[in-house]
Amino acid sequence: MFISSEEADIRLSDEEAEQSLEKIAPIEIRSGKLVEINIGTICENYNDGELVTLESLKEKRLIPKNAGRIKVLAGGVMTKALTIEADKYSIQAVKMITLAGGKAEQYR
Repeated sequence: MFISSEEADIRLSDEEAEQSLEKIAPIEIRSGKLVEINIGTICENYNDGELVTLESLKEKRLIPKNAGRIKVLAGGVMTKALTIEADKYSIQAVKMITLAGGKAEQYR
């Protein structure tokens, strides 16, 4: 399944996307630089069904080692059902994740 930002906008309202965003408690208090990453970059580097975390993004060298928080943006195409844990999301990214069968989990 390929979900573009444009298709996500047509298929899911902002309100529905907000409702699908799951709030989770952080494992630890997080501080540090907020780093942005696109959906397309994530999909290119993870397998279907995987969990995407700050730590796994650092291990794959997709974000700098000094990153303390992440924001997921809607650049690219969503091609996999992934569970993504992040501090912030663009509403388009949440739509794309949800429509692909994944989960967007946001730290409270």
